[in-house]
Amino acid sequence: MISNKKYKRSIFIFHRNFRLDDNLGLLNAANLSSEIILIFIFTPNQIEKQNKFKSERATKFMIECLQDLKDQTKKIGGKIYTFYGENKKIITNLIKEEKIEAVFSNKDYTPFARNRDDQIIQLSKKLNFDFQTIDDSLLNNPESIKSKDGKIFKRFSFYYKNASILPPPLPTRLEQELKKSKCNFFNKKLKSNKFEINEKDFSKFYFYKENLIIKSGRHEGLNILKNLDKNFSNYADTIKNISKHKTTMLSAYIKFGVISIREVFYAAKKIKNLKSRESLIRQLYWHDFFYYIAYHFPFVFGKNLTPTIWWDKEVAAKSKSQTSKTLNLWRNGETGFPIIDSTMRELKQTGYISNKLRLIVANFLTQILLIDWREGEKYFAQNLIDYDPAINNGNWQWTAGVGTDYYKHRIFNPWTQQKKLDPKCEYIKKWIPEIKSIENKDLHNWYKNWNQYKNIKYPRPIINF
Repeated sequence: MISNKKYKRSIFIFHRNFRLDDNLGLLNAANLSSEIILIFIFTPNQIEKQNKFKSERATKFMIECLQDLKDQTKKIGGKIYTFYGENKKIITNLIKEEKIEAVFSNKDYTPFARNRDDQIIQLSKKLNFDFQTIDDSLLNNPESIKSKDGKIFKRFSFYYKNASILPPPLPTRLEQELKKSKCNFFNKKLKSNKFEINEKDFSKFYFYKENLIIKSGRHEGLNILKNLDKNFSNYADTIKNISKHKTTMLSAYIKFGVISIREVFYAAKKIKNLKSRESLIRQLYWHDFFYYIAYHFPFVFGKNLTPTIWWDKEVAAKSKSQTSKTLNLWRNGETGFPIIDSTMRELKQTGYISNKLRLIVANFLTQILLIDWREGEKYFAQNLIDYDPAINNGNWQWTAGVGTDYYKHRIFNPWTQQKKLDPKCEYIKKWIPEIKSIENKDLHNWYKNWNQYKNIKYPRPIINF
C-alpha cells in the first residue's frame, strides 16, 4: 500500500538499481521525504564464498557500478553510505540512531529478494517505521499479466501478446523531481558508524583482477543506448552469423540497474530497421518473462518447472564419475565439437557469450550429453559477468526441455549450427587457435575427419553424434 505521508527522514536502499535517473523507488522516496539517507548493504550470504552461485566478474562489475553511482551522487550534493552485515541489524541500527520514519527500495522478484523484503516488513512492525517498495526493474508488474480466467502464462507467446499491449511509462529525471519535491540527500557523518565500510574495503569482495570485457558505469550504458540505431540497425540479420554478430552487451547494465529497462525500451523504439527494433524489444520481454516465471513459480530455483519423465530417467541413469568427467570437458571446451568448445572457451576467458551461443551450449549439455541442467546453471552463474538468477534459470530450463518450451526434446544439432552460424570458421578458430590450420570443410565435418589430423592437439568428438 503506497502512502502519501510526508516523512522527515527516510532511508533508500539500493539493491541492484545503480542509477539516480528513472529510479522509481528513489523517486517515490524523494516525493514523500524531506531528507533521505542513501545506503547500500553488502550481505555475507551474497558476497562471500559460501554463495555457490557467486560470479567474481559480476561482483567486480557491480562494485565498479556502485563506485560510479557514489560519484554521481556526490556531484549533486549527496552521499551513499555503504555497510557490511545483515540487513536487519544495519536497518535496526539506522532506525534507532538516525530517527528514521520510513524505508524505501525497489521491488525485486526472486525468492531471496522477496524473503529479504518480508524480513524488513516484519522489522517495520516491530520498530514502527513504514516500508515501501515500487515496481522498477521490469516493463510490467508480474501480477498484472494473466489470462482472462486469472491463470499464469507458461508460454512466452501468450505472455508477450498480453504484456506488450501497453507501453511502459516514459523515463524520469531525478534532478527535475528533486526540485519539485524539495527533498535533500543526507551527507553528514552518521551518529553510529557500526557496520559501515569504505571504498577501500570493496576490493576484498572479489578476486578477479583483470579488466572486464564490459566497461562499468552509467555513462558507458547510456553511450550504448545513444548509438543503438547506428551500431545495431542490422541486429536481426547479423545474429545469423556469430563471426559478424555484435551484441549490445546491455544485459549487465540492465541486471544491475545502471540503466533502466524503460530507457532501453525507448532507445530500441528509435531503431529504424523494423526487424532489428522488434528483435531487441522482444528480448526485453523475454527478460521480463523469466522474472514472471520466477515470481509465480519460485520453486524453479532448484526444481523443474515442468516434470519430464524421459529426462529424469536419462539423467538418473548416468553415473557420477561419468557425469563429472564429461562435465569438465564441456566446461573447459574440450568436447571435440568446435562450436561448443569455442563458446565455452570464450565464456571462460571473458565471462560473456551471446544469448544464441548460450542456448546452443546449454542444449548440448542437457539434451545431447544428458547432464542435469542445474550443473550448467551453476557454472554459468559462477562465470557470467551479467549473471542474473531468473534469466539464467529460465534459459537453462528452456533448453533442457523442463521449463517453458513447448517442445520438450528440442535438439540444436551442433554441426548444423556451426555451418549455419560460422560458415567460414572465423569464430571457432579465434577461440581454438590450435585448429587454425585445419580446413573449414573438415572442421564442419570433424566427426568423420578428425583422424586426418592426429598431429593437431584437438580432441575427437567425445560422443558419436
